[in-house]
Amino acid sequence: MKLRASAGSLAARKILSAARYVGLAVEVEPPAAPTASSLTQSTGGFEIPKLELPDGYELSYVNSILRYVAGVMPSKQLYGETFANTAEVDQWLDWTDKHVDYLLRTYHVEQAKKQPSQSDSARGQAVLRRLAASDEVKKLLEYLNEHMRPRTFLVGYTLTIADISLSFSAYELFKYLEAERRKDYPCVFRWFNTVLHWAPQFDDEPAPAAAASTAAAALAPTSQPSAKPSKPSAAAAAAAAPVPVAPAAAAAAGSGVGGIGMANGTLVTNGTGSTPFAADGPSAVAGLIQDTNHKVPQASFSFGGRVRVSVLVASEDMGASWVGKLITVCGWSRTIRKQGGGTFCFVELNDGSCLKSLQVVVDKAVAGFDKLLKCGAGCSFRFVGTIVESPAKGQAVELAVKDPNAHTMTILGEADAGAYPLSKKQHSREFLREIGHLRPRSNLIGAVARVRSALAMATHRFFQDRGFLYIHTPLITCCDCEGAGEMFQVTTVLPKVGEKGNAPVDKEQKIDYSKDFFGKPAFLTVSGQLAVENYACALSDVYTFGPTFRAENSNTSRHLAEFWMIEPEMAFADLQQDMDCAEAYVKYCVQWVLDNCMADLEFFDLRVEKGLVDRLRHIVNSPFVRITYTEAFEILQKHKSKFQEKPEQWGMDLGSEHERYLTEQVYKQPVTVYNYPKEIKAFYMRLNNDDRTVAAMDVLLPKIGEVIGGSQREERLDVLDRRIKDMGLPLESYWWYRDLRKYGSVPHAGFGLGFERLIMLVTGVDNIRDVIPFPRYPGHADF
Repeated sequence: MKLRASAGSLAARKILSAARYVGLAVEVEPPAAPTASSLTQSTGGFEIPKLELPDGYELSYVNSILRYVAGVMPSKQLYGETFANTAEVDQWLDWTDKHVDYLLRTYHVEQAKKQPSQSDSARGQAVLRRLAASDEVKKLLEYLNEHMRPRTFLVGYTLTIADISLSFSAYELFKYLEAERRKDYPCVFRWFNTVLHWAPQFDDEPAPAAAASTAAAALAPTSQPSAKPSKPSAAAAAAAAPVPVAPAAAAAAGSGVGGIGMANGTLVTNGTGSTPFAADGPSAVAGLIQDTNHKVPQASFSFGGRVRVSVLVASEDMGASWVGKLITVCGWSRTIRKQGGGTFCFVELNDGSCLKSLQVVVDKAVAGFDKLLKCGAGCSFRFVGTIVESPAKGQAVELAVKDPNAHTMTILGEADAGAYPLSKKQHSREFLREIGHLRPRSNLIGAVARVRSALAMATHRFFQDRGFLYIHTPLITCCDCEGAGEMFQVTTVLPKVGEKGNAPVDKEQKIDYSKDFFGKPAFLTVSGQLAVENYACALSDVYTFGPTFRAENSNTSRHLAEFWMIEPEMAFADLQQDMDCAEAYVKYCVQWVLDNCMADLEFFDLRVEKGLVDRLRHIVNSPFVRITYTEAFEILQKHKSKFQEKPEQWGMDLGSEHERYLTEQVYKQPVTVYNYPKEIKAFYMRLNNDDRTVAAMDVLLPKIGEVIGGSQREERLDVLDRRIKDMGLPLESYWWYRDLRKYGSVPHAGFGLGFERLIMLVTGVDNIRDVIPFPRYPGHADF
């Protein structure tokens, strides 16, 4: 493709950066003649670029071309991940043009009038210096800094063309912004450095690219380190071959709008030369949903062509944009009500994609209506109907299934109303645990599952965006990470269930595990930490996220025999940086669910814990208090009459009542306690110089207590050996762990977080058995 623009111009740099991010090869040619709005390169090179498309048509203006480029590879999400994100991207593109670029143009014109004889270069520098010191730029930076405070990118959770456009425009100003003023906008420069790290730079003109790279370091305020997410490999595909563009073909049918869309993974155009549109809207879906010759486009939201209920009832417009569209929905009935003397029925349909249900109005003229009258809660259906405005309160749209020639109803699976365990009434959590195979259909467990999924995504986003590598650690191990001996054994020497047999024994009549599958005793892991440390000592920053097992006979609301752990490990890090990472991770996850799961959080706020949303916002906005174990113990001793377990002696472990007292009564915010007595912590935690405490920390949160435990690891071999022996552990079992201290040992730190406790934190659910799909605890391993 050819881009007609001045090499090195602001427009060209924006477009080429986006093109290289998606692997689209673009050749730059100078414009045939300067456009009326052209400015010189030194002032940003404002002009009207033109992109020649393979089918002979031409696109003009930066934002239109950026949208086109983003549409070449939708999976990169340069134009947003959702409809709402796309609208936000458009908003920020407009904001950049109407505010930042407008100021650059305006000041240039004014300077040209004041100094008509001044050279282009001198005039451009004068413009930028004067503009960078202006009140207009100050207001823009203040606004942007506040917007970026809880965010990594302008929109959503990945790079978009909005970030690319604004970063290149803002760079023109940043070059001349005084160093002292930069410190006032730490969130802006954190974002700017992040974008520079992700977005390919226009390096056909070495000077701008080199300057931008230098700016990345120079502009970062010393008080706040730059976020450094790992750069996607595709971002480096500067020399990739052009993406093949199909000749004029049938694009997303049903919209009647010309432009560009994605079908079967290939870029297609209808050949009208109209402004591009993203194949993400209701029109694209409605047009392809009945066409079996097409694969389901990305916009269908699911394989098979159905539209999820959440798209219709939980979107920002409450489904208004779908009115008049013929669609397919599937789900399970919550209620079925006969109305109008049996002339039509209301079906409350839910597919689990959101808390709300879609009301389906089925007319008796539709085939199968008589069978529908016999159905109740729990039946599964497929409806093909038309979205219409709803006259009922509390819902904007409903699905009309009335036309026997165009609409259909299919009963996929019946349910005996008398036997179905989940009637409309509320059920106790204890009862729901007894029907673990059906409880995901309840509002409570469905909402927990959606939040759990969101938190898992947030976990990967947090660490991936910061350059951590995801490591899969083994579930079977021969080492006890915690040294507590509470491990499930894995063996094949015992007879099978229901069979008689004798296990092999040695001379001392003990089981001979040399005859076992692994040739030695093996167990289910209690933690992936020791294994992930191996990779931290080679790849620097890593994390593992998977199931762990504890054979604790604890029948409490806070313990499980099988649960999931997030365990990051950072090389060249100490306890301080470990605490920083833990605090940032918790806040990131809480903010994620506030941004993405508000409907479910409001349900929890109403039905589970009053004030939950406010509590979560308080966690995000409050700095975590940091106190030593000794300071915490002294506070608890002063108020020991308040506790069942009296804090009598230094060195005792803190109980849940102590942790909650610190967070809920003393500080009324999250607390990180560090430097614990060595006797109550694991052997791998670094011994402090006082020889009494270790560099360990626990993050305590209101209503929950401990959610994170971490430490700086012991990197000194002699001290590690002594600690292993003091704990009564076999030195030979940890030979490989000790080798890490023999060959290039480095300071490193990490922490572990019980994923289920994090879910308890953000949902308010107070029993850990209700935040994991299939809880395992003493006496219970069903389903």
